[in-house]
Order: sequence, then C-alpha cells, then structure tokens
Amino acid sequence: ALDTLSLDSNKIGTDGAKHLGNALCNNAKLIALDLRGNNIGSHGAQHLAKALINNKILSIMNLEMNQIRNEGIKYLSDALYENTTLTTLNLSSNEIDDDGALYLANALVNNRTLTKLDLIQNQIGDEGAHYFANALTKNTTLTILNIHSNRIGNQGANNLADALKNYTTLSIFLYDEFCHEAPRDDWY
Repeated sequence: ALDTLSLDSNKIGTDGAKHLGNALCNNAKLIALDLRGNNIGSHGAQHLAKALINNKILSIMNLEMNQIRNEGIKYLSDALYENTTLTTLNLSSNEIDDDGALYLANALVNNRTLTKLDLIQNQIGDEGAHYFANALTKNTTLTILNIHSNRIGNQGANNLADALKNYTTLSIFLYDEFCHEAPRDDWY
C-alpha cells in the first residue's frame, strides 16, 4: 500500500489541497505527504488542518513554499492541539511572522508528538523567538527546531539560549549565522 506521497512542485493550489484534505481524513495508510511548492495558500492549509485533526496515521508533512502565511498557520496550529501522530512538519518559506510564531508556540505547549519543526526562511523576529522560548519551557518532545534565515536578532537569540539551558530533549537547534544548515538529503 502507498505510504508516501510526494507531489513536490506541482500546481495543486487550494482546490487540490481541499481534495487531498478530504482524502486524508479517512486514509489509514499514508505516513508521509510532501506538498512542497504547490501554492496551497492559507485556505488550502485550512483543509489540510482538518485532515490533521481526523487522520490517525500521517506522521510527516512537508508544506514548504506554499504561501500559507499567518492565517494558514493559525489553522494548522489549531490542528496540532488535537493531532497525536504528526512528528515532522516543514513550514519553511511560508511568509510566517511573529503572529504565526505565536500560534505555533502556543500549539507546542500542548502538543506531545511533534519532534521536528522547520521554519527556515520566514519572517520570524525577536518577538517570535520569545514565543518559542516560552513554549520550549513547557514542551518536552520537540528535538529539532530549525529557524535559521529569519529575522531573529540578539534579544531573540538570548531568549532562546535561556530556554535551552533547561531543555534537555532538544538535540539539534539550527539558527541562522550561529550554526550551519544541516544537509538536506531528504524532504522531511
């Protein structure tokens, strides 16, 4: 049975995301879904968020480069409160700023399954870093938070560093000019 579906760099858009979301609600086989570069937008993210609430098997989702923005991140973050299977989520290059970071950070406080979150090349600044720092004091499952190439300055870095002092489960933390990007041999 098909357990991985990669539709990287197609033209799925909002309507395609709606159909995929509906299919995922009842799918019991698909473990990994790659929708990188499909222009699904915030409304497409809304359909996929509904699927995340209902799907009990999907563990890897790549939504990189989809113009999801804060509105779509709100839908996905709300789904993370209820989802118990997703372990890897890539939201890189989606025009997410501090408001979107707040939505995600709030979800991380309660989520106990997500272990890897990629937010590379968004617009997250010091305020967003502060939100993540607060979330890291309460979340014990996240092991990789990749937020390099954002707009985080000294204050945000200090907040994150303070949070990391007591965060024993975070094994990799990639941040802008302080660390090099890990090799990207796979899409998740």
